[in-house]
Amino acid sequence: MAPDVHKDRPLTVSEEQEQQARYIVENVILSAPQLAKYYEQYSCKTYLKGTAKLDKKGIFFRLFPGYFIADRRKKEAFVEAVIETEFVEPNFYNQQFVAFNSRGLDTDDISEKIMRFLKVNIYQETSFNQEVLMPIASNAFNYYRFFYEDCLDSVGLRIHKIRVQPKVSTQKLVSGYIYIADKDWYVAEIDFSGKWNFSAYNIKMKFGMAEHNFLLPIESHLELHTHLLGSRVLNNFTSYCQYSELKRKDQDLTNAPIKLDLSRHYNNKLEASSLYHDSLYWAQNRALELSDDDLNLLNSDTSPNNLEADPKQTSKADVFFLNIARGTIMPKRFSLGGHSMRYSGLINPLKFGYSGHNGLVYKQDLRISKLNAASGKELSFNPRLEYVFKRRELFVRMPLTWIYKPKKLGSFNISVGNKNSSFSSKGIDIINESLADSSFNFDSLQLNYYQHFYFSMRHRNELRNGLILDLGFDYHYYTPVVKAEPSPLHFKEINSDIEELITENYRSFTPLVSLTWTPFQYYRINNKRKEYLWSNFPTFNVEYARSVKGLLGSNSEYELVEIDVQQKIGLGLLRSVQYYAGMGMFTNTQSVYFADFAKFSRHNFPRSWNDGIGGVFQLLPNSWYNASNSYIQLHGMYESPLLLLQLFKPAANKVFSERFYFSQLYTPAIASYTEFGYGLGNFIFNIGIFAGFERGELQGTGFKFSFELGNN
Repeated sequence: MAPDVHKDRPLTVSEEQEQQARYIVENVILSAPQLAKYYEQYSCKTYLKGTAKLDKKGIFFRLFPGYFIADRRKKEAFVEAVIETEFVEPNFYNQQFVAFNSRGLDTDDISEKIMRFLKVNIYQETSFNQEVLMPIASNAFNYYRFFYEDCLDSVGLRIHKIRVQPKVSTQKLVSGYIYIADKDWYVAEIDFSGKWNFSAYNIKMKFGMAEHNFLLPIESHLELHTHLLGSRVLNNFTSYCQYSELKRKDQDLTNAPIKLDLSRHYNNKLEASSLYHDSLYWAQNRALELSDDDLNLLNSDTSPNNLEADPKQTSKADVFFLNIARGTIMPKRFSLGGHSMRYSGLINPLKFGYSGHNGLVYKQDLRISKLNAASGKELSFNPRLEYVFKRRELFVRMPLTWIYKPKKLGSFNISVGNKNSSFSSKGIDIINESLADSSFNFDSLQLNYYQHFYFSMRHRNELRNGLILDLGFDYHYYTPVVKAEPSPLHFKEINSDIEELITENYRSFTPLVSLTWTPFQYYRINNKRKEYLWSNFPTFNVEYARSVKGLLGSNSEYELVEIDVQQKIGLGLLRSVQYYAGMGMFTNTQSVYFADFAKFSRHNFPRSWNDGIGGVFQLLPNSWYNASNSYIQLHGMYESPLLLLQLFKPAANKVFSERFYFSQLYTPAIASYTEFGYGLGNFIFNIGIFAGFERGELQGTGFKFSFELGNN
């Protein structure tokens, strides 16, 4: 039986009931900003127990069991854990597994999928990993309706029971009940249901009313039912929390120093000694009594009655199929002697993408690494292959990276590969001049005359927090591709100078320097390695490169400068705006060169939903990227869970977010090129539709599609 998701059934309520509920909720909303910051910090010891039942084992579970919270070998599994959590305001959690008891589930199942529902500050605008808008957010009445149902008595307190009903169907809202203490206007209990990915959940949570646990979650019960492509798993978890070292926040404290190092606030840790199966330890540390069903599961690890009973599971044909599928379709991970390898799978369907310009694209990823756990230093090799079916082109990138100073982002990187074929911008200028009065245009001319191969070397180091210096060089090699015979109509006027241009090999040795700065950059040290988290300010970058003629066979001489700025601005209530602005220019061009910009180039594989928006046009043809010696580009994106799809209720509950895109380009060859787009996505895929305009005239439309499932 699925969790009660409090479906929007017809309600018979009076206006008085709705007004009474509104009055109570308005008082809670007024109190929420102060209650959300009631504690500056505290420590919490949580006992968690739960079960996982594999109700139906479909092909998706067989191929991708990691997307479910279940034991691969057994129909049912039991887990219990003792977790210590340190909270620091506003919303940072340092979480450590003190003890863990399960032979079928692992800590990732708990820390990444279950604790998102149990780490709750009900008075913040969003909860459940900041993915759900709470019914007591500042503008909750825009998204929820409230109905007064009952008045209960709890330890001498009057508790109002309020029904919560979302106005639109989306995974970003919940339905259910909220229980509010009279006059003090704090939340005593919640009973919420909703959707997360392809799971239905119900969370019941009681909050403390005594001084030693006031406002904090005490006991929680979570039901999580996942039904995905013929596979179904049922999960039930119960937790109990005990608090200590509570420190009230000084509401009058102002101008507190900004702490950019958040290392101690981002941690999910399990020591080897924490894997306890000792019955005496658990008998002494269980905060909740085990039921008879829990005890049966706990003692059934070796019981044949609990093994997977599907006859196909043990058939030779099924074993053969699964071995083939796991070896060719599923991504693989290996660890041996301190080395680790991750491979995307030879024919993994999740590695396909599609865009209107490039058509079907397939990529392969491999990562081999050697990590020194004591120092955080790492050597990694991460080759990628992309094949564009429409153009029958294979692109290879083979970077080798050595992180030698992990706490200062110090690294060396060398890479070799090929890029999109390009055309000499000098040749384009000459051809445009020679054929200015003819019917010549880019579409009628095959511009991909030169294959582009490269070798690069980079050194990166952090000068100070948020300020990064990159030094290195690129070596580019351009060689003519075999092209079709030109049409006499378009090439009869090409002179010998141009013929020479399109048959010569070109080489470019280009040293470069790049400086990136993000003011007030928050970070953490994770596994001895520094990781940037976020900043409330933009990120600025300036890059200068100069091709040196005569060095290592280089026959090109030019300078290239590119500048950009980008930022993601949270608007609250799960909405955000991102922008990217950049410009670039070739100067001091003393010879033929190729206008291959670093930050204005074609991406063959559709960008992932979580990739940055910088420098990406969806419909702009390849030839325009190399047609000018300068550019100015601007990209913007608005993201919200509640846009157009709220008008289509069945689809809205399966989409996490919607996006509007805007892009603008100015070059000497294109006075004004504009793209508009709309996209939607969830954790399985993302899709977008786009329209491109030149000087306000529609040039074309297209769409892109890529899987997110393979990126998780």
